[in-house]
Parts: sequence; structure tokens; C-alpha cells
Amino acid sequence: MRILTKEEPFHHILIEDVFTDEELTWIWDELDFLSQPGQMRPPSETGSARSNDGQENLKNCFGNFLDLLYNHRREASNILKYSRKLLSPEVLNQKSLWFFRNLVVHQDYTLLSYYEDGNYYRPHIDQSTGTVLTWLFKEPKAFSGGDLTFTEFDYTLECRSNFTVIFPSQLFHAVSSVSIPNEAKGQNLGRYCISQFIHPTP
Repeated sequence: MRILTKEEPFHHILIEDVFTDEELTWIWDELDFLSQPGQMRPPSETGSARSNDGQENLKNCFGNFLDLLYNHRREASNILKYSRKLLSPEVLNQKSLWFFRNLVVHQDYTLLSYYEDGNYYRPHIDQSTGTVLTWLFKEPKAFSGGDLTFTEFDYTLECRSNFTVIFPSQLFHAVSSVSIPNEAKGQNLGRYCISQFIHPTP
């Protein structure tokens, strides 16, 4: 892992090469299993943020809360097991970033999301203190879009595989629409996102 700390335009952490090749092998086996028909749930069942009038889901992608799926048995999931290192003090408690310096994780939840053709997430905030997003996709990249934008700052991070961004959850952020060729649809060649929502209190 290569950890980069950023103070501008807000405090956040970027991590390159998050998982080792061996970890990725196990994670992709699980992703392929979880991508089978019927495993991923629609936005209404994955805690989607809603429009101000409450009438519309802001998220258009499929997913699953892994803690619930595995009945809180984290040892049963390679994704949950290997992503735990991102919540360690060595990663989170970056001394140069006051927001993260003394952040302690007492509770967290993990959502796996999958974006394919036409999927997006409009500007929203998360109901947590810190958000950890890790992106994965199969190489070579078969889609365009899926970038993360912090809309209040006009700051965009390109979707890169095996890459993590950690930021304060109360910042508005959005995922641009994913576009994928017809011949690549339905082959699990889209954008996966492992979202870990951090809470400092039990």
C-alpha cells in the first residue's frame, strides 16, 4: 500500500495498490460469486440517499451490505477480512490531517456496490463520520465514467482499480454515470466499490 495524505481542497487520504495480488485473487473469487443473478439488491434495499422530497433514490446501482449478508461473521468474507486493514490506526490516524489524527473506529458497516451501463449516484452525503471507498474493476478497463466528484469543491478523482479514498462523510459526493459497450454488459466488467462507513461511537 502507498498512502498519500491530502490537505486540499479538504483533508482526505488516498491509497494506491490497496490489496496484494494474493488478496485480489481471493477478493475476485468472492466478487464473481456475489455478482451472480439474485445476489445484488436494488437501490431501495441498500440505504440509498433520497431526494429532498423523499420521492427519488439518488443512487442507481445494485449492491449488498456484506455484514448482513454474512450475518456479521466477517471471517466468512475475504472482502471484509482484507479490507479491515484500511481501518487500522496506521492507515487512518495520519498526523498531518487533523480530521483523521485521533479518529477511532468503534463501529463500521461495509456496502458492496456494482455499477454497470447507465448506473450513477447523484450528489449526497453519508450518515457516518468517515467514508472509505475502494474501487475495483477487471483489466483492461471496459467502461468509462464512474469517477467520484466532490461537488462543493469541483474536485474529481478518476476511477482507478485497487485504489482507496478516505474522507469526511458529510462532504457531498457523486459518482458519474458509467458507460459500457454492449458486448461487455452482463460480464461483471463494470465498477465495483467497497464502501466502509466509519462510526466513532459503538
